[in-house]
Formats: sequence, structure tokens, C-alpha cells
Amino acid sequence: MTLAAFLADGRIRPRQYTKREIDNLIKIAERDLTDAAVEQLSNDRRFLLAYDAALKLTTVPLNCAGYETHGQGHHWITFQVLPELMGNDLKPVSVYLESCRTKRNVGWNVENSKPVTHKGPSKFGGN
Repeated sequence: MTLAAFLADGRIRPRQYTKREIDNLIKIAERDLTDAAVEQLSNDRRFLLAYDAALKLTTVPLNCAGYETHGQGHHWITFQVLPELMGNDLKPVSVYLESCRTKRNVGWNVENSKPVTHKGPSKFGGN
């Protein structure tokens, strides 16, 4: 779906953000990435910290454009509109982040949960 379609659907709505709000998102992402580098943490925890940082950083272009997500699926929506906001060269990043979102969601399902390993895509969108 496109940004316009999400707007029409009410899943994205206009909102103006201040520079301070954007700066705070970036600072939180930087903190999460620093924490994700702590080798004493479990791979699962490190993955979640890195995922949260990526979500915050991909939220920045949406917020800078004057929008916020609304309702269910806000992670998915944020990743879907990233290439539209930042250029199609970020499509592989969007696809990769969507795969991370799926991995994160499966991790919350105790029945299907498997520990996160260091094994994974060697580059965005590839294995």
C-alpha cells in the first residue's frame, strides 16, 4: 500500500513533530544499538534491542514528513512506506525489516518460539 492509501484508510494521519521529538527518537535508537552490542546479553535480547532501534529510525522519515501511524500494524506500515519516503533503493531494507518484524512476532508466540542465533541474512534482503 502507498502512503496515500494508508492516509485514506486512517492508518496514517497528519501530525507535526518538533525537532526535539525527532532528536529524542534518534537518541533512543542510538542507546538501543549500543545496548544491542553488549555481548553478555542473550541473542534474543540483542535482536529485540536492534529491532526497536531500527523501528525508531525508520519512524523518523515518516515523522519528518508530518505523519504518524495509527492503530494496529504500525510497525508493518512504517516499514511499508519507508521506500516511498526515502527512495526505492531502500526497498531491500524495508523487506529485511519486515522479516525481522515477523521473527519478532513469532518470538512472542511461545509455541513457535526459537532462540535467535547469529545466523541470518548476510545482507539486506538476502541469505
